[in-house]
Amino acid sequence: SLAFGVRGEPDPPPRRPIYLVGAHSDTYGVIDEGRWKLTFNRGMSYFELYDLESDPGEVRNLIDREPQIFQKLRGMVADFIEAGKGLYTDPDPFQEGN
Repeated sequence: SLAFGVRGEPDPPPRRPIYLVGAHSDTYGVIDEGRWKLTFNRGMSYFELYDLESDPGEVRNLIDREPQIFQKLRGMVADFIEAGKGLYTDPDPFQEGN
């Protein structure tokens, strides 16, 4: 938005990703730019990708329609899990059999 500049206010800080860890459901996720949400359920080996702006009810899984967004967010979740190994997760939740 240009409103900040027009009013002479500093630009708002960029949105940072929000990382999600399900304490009891073995689910990990990330919300990026306030719009895209990716969740990964390790027990079911299942990913879900939603556009929260157009689908706030999280009804339409966009994994097949948005492969670039999926790959970006999958990498972010993998990096998050890697950084937290031993703190809140098993060694490699993306590995088969875990």
